[in-house]
Amino acid sequence: MKKLNIIIEAPLLQKDFKRFGISYLSKNFQIVIIDISYLTKKKIYQELKQDEYIIKDEDSFKINTIKSIRDLINFIKKNKNEFCIDYLGDIPINQILRYILFLFDFKLIKTSHGMLPNKPLSIRNYKYFLLKMLNLSHWINFLFNKIKFNRWHIYMISCKKAEKIRNSNYILHTYTFDYATYLEFEKNNSKKDNNDFKRKLSAVFIDQNLADNTDFLITKHKTVKREIYYNELKLFFDSLDSNKWNIKIALHPKNEIKNIQKYFVDYKITNNSTISEVKNSDIIFCHYSTALNFAYLYKKPIIVIYINDMKDKHYFQRYMNALCDYHKITPLNISEFKDSDIDINKYSNTSKYEDYINDFIKHPKSKNNYIWEEFTNFLISHYKQ
Repeated sequence: MKKLNIIIEAPLLQKDFKRFGISYLSKNFQIVIIDISYLTKKKIYQELKQDEYIIKDEDSFKINTIKSIRDLINFIKKNKNEFCIDYLGDIPINQILRYILFLFDFKLIKTSHGMLPNKPLSIRNYKYFLLKMLNLSHWINFLFNKIKFNRWHIYMISCKKAEKIRNSNYILHTYTFDYATYLEFEKNNSKKDNNDFKRKLSAVFIDQNLADNTDFLITKHKTVKREIYYNELKLFFDSLDSNKWNIKIALHPKNEIKNIQKYFVDYKITNNSTISEVKNSDIIFCHYSTALNFAYLYKKPIIVIYINDMKDKHYFQRYMNALCDYHKITPLNISEFKDSDIDINKYSNTSKYEDYINDFIKHPKSKNNYIWEEFTNFLISHYKQ
């Protein structure tokens, strides 16, 4: 059986196991998960290892935790020329490792599995640009982005916006992991819940775990303080007319209910059911999450909300503003919201949803076949060449 490496920068969670298609891929390949988080981000590794981390190897795959430079060198020596799916982000240490793998003839495979509208920060944010000029990490990233080499052997292009980002030897038109979840959910849940008897507007807030998300430890970006953030969210939801609005919280996969339960005692908090909550809601409250893909697929109005403490944060300026610009909508500052109802037409716009699906969720040249089945067939035919 041919070997297929999968390299990751954080411990493997149950949700990753599913969306990476490991069970399916293991039917045709010997799967080895290469976890470099202990070596490059030991703090992240220690925080997540008690989560839904798959601690032990299973019959369908093996986990190789890289704990030292020697481990890394041994892995590279033993596996050069092999296929390797690359799930590393673009932080400098990963860029360097990626280039080393390329030099040792690893056949790197990249997926554009989660994309969002973004825009450059304003030149008026002079402090940000000054810090970047003095930051070694920025220059390492700049250098590796300028190096002209086909770092990807196969690039799985999931949407139109991914077309010009990477150079590759082979291209496979696919879709995002969220679209795969959507196809599976629709196959198993074709009927919508009957909410006709309800007179309230059903809304769901897509939690992003902004206060505690380990992604910010990796990127070193500042985020909100938990107490301020959740208290302001609760005050906003409480301010809406309870006779008109029924609001739920869709918990982020990396968040824990105990972290936010005390803030939302009177609200239903759901876990691992975001797509179901979105499908059966009338309105979606959010910041900028890729989980919004479900809102586009089910054509649900999106209202982008934020608090004052978010205005000077990197993700607000780059992603939330870009999302609002794409749809020509105004984000709602809930810190200064004083009404008991919302003019939905003022804060949402569904007119460009089809464009968004093509741009960020599903490449128009892709089919609705299972993403990992297509990939397997493509790779098997490639092995035979």
